[in-house]
Amino acid sequence: MDTELPTAEPTYAHILISDIEKLSLWSPRSLMEQGDKMNLIVSAFDSKGDDFDIDQYQNMQFSIETEMTGVMER
Repeated sequence: MDTELPTAEPTYAHILISDIEKLSLWSPRSLMEQGDKMNLIVSAFDSKGDDFDIDQYQNMQFSIETEMTGVMER
């Protein structure tokens, strides 16, 4: 309630704070060359399976670690 407006009605909001339960990653390619860059689409889901609103992604930090794999010559 705004104390400057004594006749103002109180307003309530429900706020849900949730950890990310699951991440979904999508890329246009399944392989990439060493040193190359690729855009990924990241979708985050809460414990109920609901995806986060698009404006919430600006508050999230993601870090991706890659691993080199390949065919070894003998």
